[in-house]
Amino acid sequence: MARCTARARVCTLTAAATRACGRMTRGTVQARVSTLTATATRACGRMTRFTAKARVSTLTTTATRACGKMTRGTVQARMSTLTATATRACGKMARCTARAHACMLMATATRACGRMTRGTVQARVSTLTATATRACGRMARCTARAHACMLMATATRACGRMTRGTVQARVCMLMATATRACGRMAKCTARAHACTLTATATRGMWENGKMHGTGTRVYANGDRCEGIWENDNRQGIVTTVYTNGDRYEGMWKDGKKHGTGTCAYSNGDRCEGIWENGKMHGTGTRVYANGDRYEGMWENGKMHGTGTRVYANGDRYEGMWENDKRNGDGTYYWSSGQRYDGTYKDGKRHGEGTCAYVDGSRYEGMWEDDKMQGRGVRSYLDGSKYEGLWKDDCRHGMGVCVYQDGTRYEGMWNNDYRDGKGTYFYTDGSRHEGMWKDDCRHGKGTYFYADGTRHEGMWKNDTRHGGGTCVYPDNMRYKGMWRDNCRHGMGTCVYPDGTRYEGVWKDDSRHGMGTCVYPDGTRYKGMWRDNCRHGKGILFHVDGTRDEGMWKDDKREVDATCDSPIGPGNKSIGPNIMRHGMGTCYYPDGKRYEGMWKEDRRHGKGTCFYTNGVRCEATWKEDEVDGEGKYYDAHGKLISGTMLEEEK
Repeated sequence: MARCTARARVCTLTAAATRACGRMTRGTVQARVSTLTATATRACGRMTRFTAKARVSTLTTTATRACGKMTRGTVQARMSTLTATATRACGKMARCTARAHACMLMATATRACGRMTRGTVQARVSTLTATATRACGRMARCTARAHACMLMATATRACGRMTRGTVQARVCMLMATATRACGRMAKCTARAHACTLTATATRGMWENGKMHGTGTRVYANGDRCEGIWENDNRQGIVTTVYTNGDRYEGMWKDGKKHGTGTCAYSNGDRCEGIWENGKMHGTGTRVYANGDRYEGMWENGKMHGTGTRVYANGDRYEGMWENDKRNGDGTYYWSSGQRYDGTYKDGKRHGEGTCAYVDGSRYEGMWEDDKMQGRGVRSYLDGSKYEGLWKDDCRHGMGVCVYQDGTRYEGMWNNDYRDGKGTYFYTDGSRHEGMWKDDCRHGKGTYFYADGTRHEGMWKNDTRHGGGTCVYPDNMRYKGMWRDNCRHGMGTCVYPDGTRYEGVWKDDSRHGMGTCVYPDGTRYKGMWRDNCRHGKGILFHVDGTRDEGMWKDDKREVDATCDSPIGPGNKSIGPNIMRHGMGTCYYPDGKRYEGMWKEDRRHGKGTCFYTNGVRCEATWKEDEVDGEGKYYDAHGKLISGTMLEEEK
């Protein structure tokens, strides 16, 4: 060294921690020097004044490394440079900038391979950006120019002629959405004569990336549309076949059926007419699979307004519709010949209307829920006529019915039957006022007969039944029980001649126990049969005498009570009476016999009452006890079975 200055082949370590190894002049690296400065900059190679001249490898604190021929610390050519920004350039460079045939990996993870100018991809370059976008082909300023193939990070791939990274023409593009477009394009948008296979499979004319003109589109669900398009919407005449089998041919507007069109449904129905916003609206015809046919007005896909529907069974309706139902005034013709003219509500007869039936009857009045309801008049084929209230197709409530035979009923009805309070007028002038049930007089009522007879009382099943009073034209009067229109049970009858009977009746005749008072004052109390005194009875005379015994066919049988006894066994011809049959005999000593007689003798079963209170029950024969009899004392205690001699 000379004066502490490295001259040659010197290794110097300064306070600044600068270390130089090699040939030096005045502390300056001249050539083939390895220098480590305090700034941690290291340079290896031939240097002049600490500046790399050529073929120098430099590592700076910025972690920039340059390998190759350099001038003044600047990469000149054929350099591999790794900068602190992690940018790496490989190839011929000028001033650390890729010139041509450079391969560059940026800190942004952008990699460019091919001919470059000033770090910019120029042509025939393959570029992979940090966004994972890859471009292959001729490029200008890192932008695809022409005949480029670009795969975007979004998995969109474009192949064809491009300008500024934008598909220009004759491009095939496959989007990440699985949309594929083939044909002439501008700015990645189908322009015309483009074939686009989207997820919905569309083919036809395009404009500004939208379906425009004639085209066919098959949707992902299988629907297929063929016709005119405008701005991605069906516009004009389009044929649409749906996956469910429906088919529409007609006008469209803004992607909806609009205008004249025909739709054939998979269920066999067919609609033809005016459409609006995808639904039948206006005049149209629908033929149903079941054979029905409707012609008329529509609104929002439903029958609405004036229209006619012919049903498969031959029925026909002409009139107003609302929301697919008969609503308003209309006429319904049945195939059977029945006809209704009137108002409807929700498909049912409702309001005022007239119905002519097949049997010739006719109803005119109010309807509700498809039934006669409220006030109305019905005329029947047989000539009868009802005017009054109705409920559920039945006469119900207050009403008047005039029958074909001229009879008339005014009163209450229930479920088509006379039921409740009412009056029935008969053609002979008679009438009944009272309660009814199931078309029959039932309950309390009064019947006024044409001959003047009046019956007031209870009725059952159209007959007098129960308690009642009947007054006859001849002033005969009966008050008592009735059954099936006959006096039956307890009752009292006063006859025109003054005779009065009070007792039991059967089938309109005095029958059973009863008392009859005759006009002459005599009185009979006993049994009756078929209006005749029959059986045991007592006839009380006005002079105080009485006849007690058996009666038959209103005549006394051999049965009497005599004031003087008749000797046993004696038979006389003349006014004397022979006791025979059932009878009672009172003896002078107070003894009494009640029982059977035969030829004026006690014969058969009988009871003899003695004055001491003893009674004998026995069978008698020839005026004597036959066998043993039973004797009871006054207290009813059995005494003996043998006849006492003193009691004979």
